[in-house]
Amino acid sequence: MRRCRHPFALWPIFICGLAVPGHAEVHVEGSPAAVRVTAKQASVADVLAAIATIVRVKYRSAIPLETRVTGTYSGSPSTVLNSLLENYDYVIERQQQAIEISVFHVHGSASGLQTGAFPRGSVSPAR
Repeated sequence: MRRCRHPFALWPIFICGLAVPGHAEVHVEGSPAAVRVTAKQASVADVLAAIATIVRVKYRSAIPLETRVTGTYSGSPSTVLNSLLENYDYVIERQQQAIEISVFHVHGSASGLQTGAFPRGSVSPAR
């Protein structure tokens, strides 16, 4: 019978496995009139994609929407979107049955809105 000479050699693997942070989660329920979103360490982009499964939402962003959010957002789609995007400078427009969102930058960032900073073919900021 063969014995393991270093029984503690696998401990770093087990310890690293326990140190892995939890995965992101987004749950959305409701209707186009009222939604409830529960997010756990999900990116704003992931939450917007989840909302789009219930409400017709299209968005364009000049920056990656990687901010992680955790919490519950509920109310009309506009209320939920305003709460979700509170750290960004953005414009929300209602186009027939859809909501279009244009995100320019993180609120209060030093970069500000620069000419050409918004992706080609996207909605221009309102003046």
